[in-house]
Amino acid sequence: MKKTKSDTANNKKNEDFLKKSGVADRLEIEKLKTIINNYVTEDRMLLKEAQDKSITEWKSNQLSNIIEDGLSAMGGTTKNYIDLVQFLDKSDMLLRPRKLLIGQLIFFKYMPVDERFLNKKVKKYYDIFPLLFVTETHRGGFQGINLHYLSPEMRLMLFDAIEQQIPIIPGEKTETNRKKLMYKKLKTSKTILRFFAPCYRQYRWSGIMKPPIAIPYQFWRILTEKDMGYFMKGRKNSIYLDSWSDIFKPPKPQKTKEKK
Repeated sequence: MKKTKSDTANNKKNEDFLKKSGVADRLEIEKLKTIINNYVTEDRMLLKEAQDKSITEWKSNQLSNIIEDGLSAMGGTTKNYIDLVQFLDKSDMLLRPRKLLIGQLIFFKYMPVDERFLNKKVKKYYDIFPLLFVTETHRGGFQGINLHYLSPEMRLMLFDAIEQQIPIIPGEKTETNRKKLMYKKLKTSKTILRFFAPCYRQYRWSGIMKPPIAIPYQFWRILTEKDMGYFMKGRKNSIYLDSWSDIFKPPKPQKTKEKK
């Protein structure tokens, strides 16, 4: 049976349709592949986030136990410092910077060199294991907020205020994050940030007994919660009371000039 012109035209139309249909099918398949790949990628990212979170929680619990084991009845010890160094070193997070940066949270051992502290007749208490937010650095030393001068409750209140109100300075890794802490801003604050006042201390490089450890951002809260301060020439409860009084003392009445 011979093919007519009509049959040939219909076949051509069918071929064109099939070609178009095939292209459409391939496009749909590619779209489906893209959608599936996106879901797989998203699932992998979520899984990695969950794994990272789980690892951080596990390490935080491990660090918490290590610190507790090293504490004495008076507070922090040299063992705490050594254990912290070893823990961070094994976790590939150890950073003992030669140059401190504003906004870092550091832990170190310190002995004052100022006679006002060393003179036994002068009751000038000090912490030999400061946990300090760095706010200023200079050639002879550095200054900042030693959280140990506040009671555990007020310490966490100040820490939370710093976390919520002070912008973060991202590091190359999460553990090197720091805060944009400026003394001038803290000094004029009317919020809980004003709790910093009795904690503000100055330290000289010549008094450093154990070099500062930059605490990884993930572990800031852990160290803030732990009572690692060790005070000489003063009891913690009395020091906490002094700090409370400094924060909430009434303002000095302003002197008014009498009109003549």
